Formats: sequence, C-alpha cells, structure tokens
Amino acid sequence: MQTEYIKHYHDPFEHLDQKWQAIIATGYLTVSQVATLSGFTRQYIYQLISEGVLTVKNRDGTKLVPCKSFVKWFSSLVVCPESPLGYSSYSLKGLMDFTGMSRAWTLKFADRHSISSYYVGVFRRFHKIEAENAWNREWFKYAKWITAEEAIINFNIDETVFYIMVAHHFIAIKRHDRRTLYSKRDIEKEIKWRKEHEQGIHKI
Repeated sequence: MQTEYIKHYHDPFEHLDQKWQAIIATGYLTVSQVATLSGFTRQYIYQLISEGVLTVKNRDGTKLVPCKSFVKWFSSLVVCPESPLGYSSYSLKGLMDFTGMSRAWTLKFADRHSISSYYVGVFRRFHKIEAENAWNREWFKYAKWITAEEAIINFNIDETVFYIMVAHHFIAIKRHDRRTLYSKRDIEKEIKWRKEHEQGIHKI
C-alpha cells in the first residue's frame, strides 16, 4: 500500500504559559498579540494585514488574525527577531541567503557547528547569532571575491605589495554593492608564485 509522506507539524505555542494557551485556544490573535508573539511592531503587523500577507477576521470592530495564518507567516520569515516563541533566527532559506551556499551544505554547516534551532509548523529556524558567529569562522574558506582589507589581513600581505599586484593586473577586480572586490583565487595564485619564486632565488 502506498502511503503519503507527511511532515511532522510542530506547535510553536506549546511552551507558552497558561495565559497564552487560553488565548491560543480561541484560534485567533489580536494585532497586539501578533506583534508580541512575533517581535515586530503593531504598525508593521497592520501593514502586513493591509497587504494581505496576514488574513484577518473582523469581530465587533476588532481585527483578529487566525492562529494558523500567523504560524504560516511566521514560519516562513527569512529572519525574525527574538520573541516569546524563540530567539532571533533565520529560516533555512534565510541561512542559505546569508551564507550564499546550497541547501545541503547549509544543513551540514548547521550540524557541524551544532547551531541551535527550533521548529515552527513544519519549518526549522536557526539561531541567528550562533549561525553568524559560525559563518565568521568559515566564510573566508569559501569566499570567491574579497575586499582589499580582507585580503591583506587574511593572507597577511603587505598593503603595498597587494596594490602592486593589483596595478600589474594580476588580480581580477569587480564592483558589487558599491564595493571593490578582488578575486581570492588570483590572490592565492600570485602569493604562491611569489613564494616559489623567492625560494628559487634563495636556492641559486
């Protein structure tokens, strides 16, 4: 018999206190409650409602957001602030965008660094600060384009030597987000050549 695979649904409200549990049991949240649970401002929540991102039901002149609508929205946020539901976090897509890496690599990265995570609905959210600290320890290994400062510090190159290499067009350059970036591969190649050249001179 063929069975359909269904992801386990995680209730983001289950660890909240009794006061919140009573509110959740009604199936609806006020705008203020949505703001508190999400960590965003009431003004932002009203904006999402006006844009149709969050569905609402009007009851006695009060806008109420269905709990299911809240979970669907909150679970898919690329980045969310700290709130009663958990610490500031990235969605998997958000963490992929932050690192610029693939889904498989990002999941291995999270496991490799034991990055804390929690689930909302069917989606996993990753601790923002832990993820950023872990990436700060690894990013240079995977970078293809870097700034002059990053090159000088991480490769321990004399600043004058670096700009001489650039002036001789040994290193490819590109502009991105108003920054000048340099090919890490070209820098590594040029440094390697210089070391081998120096060693050859010393042997003569």
